[in-house]
Amino acid sequence: GLEEALGVWTPGTVPTFHPEGTGRFLGRENVIIMQVHYNITDDPLPDLTTVVLQFADDNEAITPLVTQTVLAPVELPCPLGVNSEACNRDVAVQQLIERFDVNFVMSDWLLRRCERTVEDYADQPASHIVSTCDECVYDSGMVWEVLAHMHTRGQSFRIELNPDTPDAQVLLDIPYWDFNWQGEYQLIEPIEIQAGDVIRTTCIWDNTRGDNPRYIIWGEGTDDEMCIGTVTYTEN
Repeated sequence: GLEEALGVWTPGTVPTFHPEGTGRFLGRENVIIMQVHYNITDDPLPDLTTVVLQFADDNEAITPLVTQTVLAPVELPCPLGVNSEACNRDVAVQQLIERFDVNFVMSDWLLRRCERTVEDYADQPASHIVSTCDECVYDSGMVWEVLAHMHTRGQSFRIELNPDTPDAQVLLDIPYWDFNWQGEYQLIEPIEIQAGDVIRTTCIWDNTRGDNPRYIIWGEGTDDEMCIGTVTYTEN
């Protein structure tokens, strides 16, 4: 998850400036680790990545920010009528394991976490695949920031608080996803949340894009997919 992240960079991201009086706490014993997703298909080039951190004055009162990661399963079958080996989910899983040298398949874990099955996605049209997941809020507080992340097959992204209730509120709604324009969004007015409230994450994809149809699951590559967001708040 992104609970411990100080910040993220993705295409279209601008520098993050947290709301006045808030921030992330770093202790003297903390170690900062930067994770970078490299393009491994091209020849290696020198890494020129830099990071700039902003620090508060020693006497400045700062309220710590808390982040909760929200996710939904990624299961994108091929378009109807396409029956190549690449459209087999087991093949997709094995290829992901080999490409990234992992023994943990995020897609399988997400299905269990969100109480979904592969069959829930099998009959959806490839041009409009919908995935949702509900989870409870950890602690009570005030929401200040929300973030969404998908890849190139994304169509839309939505985060709702207490959906299907009279108190339902939309925390983030991106009806036309653009991979080249994403980032962390600050609310004009913070929204109150209570421990035990429900957050629903909804992602929609179009798996008819691209020249080589294949079954898509959660993966680190740009040609794979994700459905991940964050809800950042100050605790009461």
